Order: sequence, then structure tokens, then C-alpha cells
Amino acid sequence: MSLSPNNFPDGESNNHTDDNTDNNSGAMKASGLPPAASNEISNSDERFGDLVGHTVGHYWVEARLGGGAMASVYRAVDQIQERTVALKVLLPGADRVVRERFRLEARTVSTLVHPNIVATLQVGQTGDQGVTYIAMELVEGSSLADLLEQKRQLSVVDCCKLLEPIARALVYAHEHAVIHRDVKPSNILLRRVAPNTPGAVKISALDFPVVPLLSDFGIARSLDAPELTSAGRTIGTPAYMAPEQCAGSRQIDGRADLYALGAVLYRCLIGRPPFVGTTTQILHAHVYDSVTVSQEMLAKLPPLVIDILKKTLAKEPEQRHATASFLAA
Repeated sequence: MSLSPNNFPDGESNNHTDDNTDNNSGAMKASGLPPAASNEISNSDERFGDLVGHTVGHYWVEARLGGGAMASVYRAVDQIQERTVALKVLLPGADRVVRERFRLEARTVSTLVHPNIVATLQVGQTGDQGVTYIAMELVEGSSLADLLEQKRQLSVVDCCKLLEPIARALVYAHEHAVIHRDVKPSNILLRRVAPNTPGAVKISALDFPVVPLLSDFGIARSLDAPELTSAGRTIGTPAYMAPEQCAGSRQIDGRADLYALGAVLYRCLIGRPPFVGTTTQILHAHVYDSVTVSQEMLAKLPPLVIDILKKTLAKEPEQRHATASFLAA
């Protein structure tokens, strides 16, 4: 039982519009190198809130791409390697817990080298008290969230082609004692590539081949590292969080990622996440409510897919498979 598209008949994707899935990704193309002279910026610099047009390490910052409570992400140019990268910079004023989490993220992602995981290129800091950053490959393309905004639902075959490589990436991460903890459509990037590129998949919903990539290990946890959350604080994206995450359990392992991947599969097939509502309602539903699929949709899904959904979306971790390998076979 796996997500191999060979297990399922061909099918066309269903064209619908509108969706509430989040969208944090976009296509960014490399640009020319900036002038050699630049303004080095540090944590004490009053301009730290606006890095565009300045240099962090040997990276010339071109544009801000986004960010969250812990860090900002920029498009930057590596002036040594002459390549465009995504530069994740720790925000100023971060407390001890945030700084430690960022440090652990840097250590975690730098150990992962896999064709379906966004590569980390460098981890650095400008001076003893300077800017802390992670340089990553900049993916040219969109995300699964972008695709779902356009199509709303995907065929079984398209789902399998896109998510089987992500399952392989999770197998690899889990084998290296890393739990992602935030698997969701916006963290699955679709790099546009040329035909015959190794690892490329062609789906009916797109006119070009892509390589699916798992991104943003910002809240990933190494199994040998301490948990950096306070009691009662949940970490993840509610729509795709495992019940044990929603309940605030500190006993989280790779099976939480399997649940999230199952929730992503559900979203791709059904057209919405397993549960909708307010954050509180969603968290409660993951823990206590059964996942439902209409009889009409059940009649359209192959038995193997139904079984995969049941296994991955089981409430208790013990009821799920121990690893993602059954999805990546």
C-alpha cells in the first residue's frame, strides 16, 4: 500500500476555484549580482528592520519574501557563488527560547540532504553579536497551496505523483531523527523543471513537470533535542496538526508527520482540510471528531486510497503506520 501512481488508474483533476489554504510561496528568479561595495548590517544597526539593499555576510539582500514571528525571509544574492538564495534572518529582539529554536533549526536543516528537501547552503552569523541567518536554495516555482487555490481538487494520480516524493523526504528526515511538525500545502514547493529532469513528475493539472520539495523546517524537532515550548502551547498549523500536537503533548514523533501528510492528501482529494472552523474548533475536532468523506466521494476513491486516509488520519499514533515508508514504496 503506497502512494505510487502505478497503483491507481489515470484521472483528470477537478477544476474548481477558491480555497482557504494558506500561501507562503512564489516563483522568484535569480537576478544579476549587485555592486561589490555594500553596507554590512549588524544586530545593533537601526536599519536592521529593513535589510533590503544591504549585505548580510556575503549575501546582498534584494527583496523581502515573507516571514513570521521568529524570522524574516529575503531573496538575496551570494556574492561569492554568484547564485540567488533564500536568506532566513532571525528577527531582532528575539528572546532566549526563540534564539535557541532558531539555532536548533539551523543545526537540524543543515544535516538534511535529500532531493525532495529544500537544501540548506550555509548557516552563519555576522560577528559575535551580529545577524543570525540561514541561507537556503531559492525554489523557482509555486507551492501545492498555490496549485490548490487554482484547482481546489486534484485527481488521485496527481495526488500520488506529488505526495509520494514528500513521503520519501519524510522517511529520510525521520531516519535522521528529525520531525517536521508542519507538513502542509504551502510547505510543499513545486520546482518547475525541464522534461527528463531527475525526480521530475508530470501531472495533468500542470502543463510542465515539477519536482516536489518539502520546505520550512522552522518548527522541526530533533528527537535528541529538548522541547522548546511552554506547557499548553501548540506548535504547527491547526488544519494539518495531529491530535497529539493539538492536545499539547510533548510525546511527538514521526507519526505526527504521517497524520499531517494524510490531512494534505485529504485536502487535495476532497477540496478542503479534514476539519474547518475557528482555531479552537479545529483543534478540538482533530482530537475528538471523526474524519468524514461523503458517500459520493467514497464511491470515486480507490480502496487503497481510502485505507491510506484511514491509517494516516487515525486519532491514536499507535493506530498509524510506524513510518512513512508504506507511502513511499
